[in-house]
Amino acid sequence: MGITGLLPFVKNACRKGNILELRGKSVAIDVSCLLHRGLTGCMDKIHMGEETKSYISYVDKYVKELLAMGCHVVMVFDGRPLPAKKKTIEFFRKIPNVDIVVAPYEADAQLAYLMESKLVDAVITEDSDLIVFGCEMIYFKWQSATGECSVYEKGNLKKCFTGELGGDKFDFGKFRRICILSGCDYLQEHVTEEFIRSFARAENTFKHQIVFDPRERCHKPLTPYPTSGGEGGLDCDDLDVIDLDELPKF
Repeated sequence: MGITGLLPFVKNACRKGNILELRGKSVAIDVSCLLHRGLTGCMDKIHMGEETKSYISYVDKYVKELLAMGCHVVMVFDGRPLPAKKKTIEFFRKIPNVDIVVAPYEADAQLAYLMESKLVDAVITEDSDLIVFGCEMIYFKWQSATGECSVYEKGNLKKCFTGELGGDKFDFGKFRRICILSGCDYLQEHVTEEFIRSFARAENTFKHQIVFDPRERCHKPLTPYPTSGGEGGLDCDDLDVIDLDELPKF
């Protein structure tokens, strides 16, 4: 999950924090991360076909902690089918001060959009890809027992570089390209004749992945498509354009 080695690399953009910092704020949770950990703890029962809701209880523990702090919780699910996801959504849909958002595709882009649109104050996840999607503030490694966590702040990302990318010379677009080249889910490791176009598609996936806008109740790209030649020389033909009308409505 995430780009290998990215979190250690951006350690200068992170600080030690505590979940209590989010008291009274609006917080988005990457539920897939919590579900994965919760399901890991009851795989024996699932394998035997036994009924279990322990994974829901695992997620509920974290949600209750945030609600007890006066937080407004936005639970974000990715769009991939998962039986456990349906039951979890049904359970939390009944809880006051909790909103449910099902992303059209991946939760990463949806979480970044909620943050960029100022619909939430922070994001809680274990997926470092959120950094490459441009998320402003991310709470990683939340220890429920103590509340301790690692807080990433995009504004401090320039502290991770020296030379041509350091300080005021820092360029997030170049940083994103470095991350893509270092290895991500959207780009093959081997260099082929199609590598440049594949790289462009990978970059555009981070920039323009389709998300759900809960205010306008519609789908849109994370950042608007360019009207002419793309940023940094990427052409619009390299965009994986999707017909928004063909996407499911929520």
